[in-house]
Amino acid sequence: MDARDRTVILLGAGASSASAHCLPVMKGFFQEACGIKPTPELKTGLEWLYGRETQPEDMNLEEVIAFLDMSEQHREGATFKELDATDHLVRLRRELDRFLRRRLTVESPWHSLDPHSVGYGQTPRKFGDSLHSALFDAHLRRDNDTFRINTLVTLNYDLVADYALRCLETWRSWRRSGGVLPSRMELQAILRGTRRSPEHWDANTTPPGWYLKLHGSLDWVSCLNPACPHGRRCFSVEFDRQPGHDDWYGVGVLPADYNQSLPCVCGHAYRLVIVPPTYAKRYEGMPMIEREWRLAVQQLQGAKRVIVVGVSFAPSDVRLAWLVRYGLLGASADGIQIDLVYRCQDNADPMEHDVYARARALVPHATIRPFPNGLRAYLESEGLLEQWNKRSADA
Repeated sequence: MDARDRTVILLGAGASSASAHCLPVMKGFFQEACGIKPTPELKTGLEWLYGRETQPEDMNLEEVIAFLDMSEQHREGATFKELDATDHLVRLRRELDRFLRRRLTVESPWHSLDPHSVGYGQTPRKFGDSLHSALFDAHLRRDNDTFRINTLVTLNYDLVADYALRCLETWRSWRRSGGVLPSRMELQAILRGTRRSPEHWDANTTPPGWYLKLHGSLDWVSCLNPACPHGRRCFSVEFDRQPGHDDWYGVGVLPADYNQSLPCVCGHAYRLVIVPPTYAKRYEGMPMIEREWRLAVQQLQGAKRVIVVGVSFAPSDVRLAWLVRYGLLGASADGIQIDLVYRCQDNADPMEHDVYARARALVPHATIRPFPNGLRAYLESEGLLEQWNKRSADA
């Protein structure tokens, strides 16, 4: 991209934690909450990994996923004896995936997921999370030509942002002047391989804004067998049950034989598409994830403003640090504005916070505006929450 002309929103776990669903951040993820606690099998595995003395509030989901993912890589060249000795890690990963689904599942704002009950152009029963909706409505509307090229990037596995964006994209005022470009959720399905690109969409088409999930999603499943007829496609259990609003997008539906508790027709198990935030990110069999990272780089290279919400820039996530640095420093970062939204303890100096220090180190030449009181305070200070409340009341 030659010119920096767009806004990129980057969401981390702190954004979902600030939502009405109060989802957990990575550290302390395994604490009992909302009546949900780890199964005895998962608890035993966590104690094996951390030791019995470590409390749940000190256990970190990112650390656990990273450990299990790298252990899986190590098992690929292991002896039969070592495979047998580490088989419990395979079972631990399955237990972890089940717990992830239970802990991060939020209520759908739709009447039903029946493909014939809700379609594009229809108003949903209610909008998604109000804070996410206010942020997206202010920066991602397709009825405003300036906003059509803005991009949403999330590091979260949950569906809080998905629901909020999907609800807004069905709202007529968003699509009134949307033109022929697919919506961001439709573009997401095209990236995953469950819908076709529009025939009239070619190299001369104005690059649209995207919705990119860099670490995968709680509702994405894929068969990792490259010889499988479904291989290298990534299905959304939630949204691929709903048809596109026009035939030229193709019908993005789950395989007729899909069942979460059964293997794929080729005999391999469907795998939850979750990418750990480590240096050793792997994309074998998951090309859709690599495409999303490449698009994220392109979008940041074209960004004049980046709104970062609830991202810790953990030192273990080396590729995220590379993404931000490469995307924003590939050209001169002078003139780039970063709105950094995070939570700082009362009476603490926001400039001394780890998040601010890490962001400053990654992009030293950017103008960073710190907002240390969280997402709601940020939206209120920018007037976006009031603006959204008025617009949604008129829906």
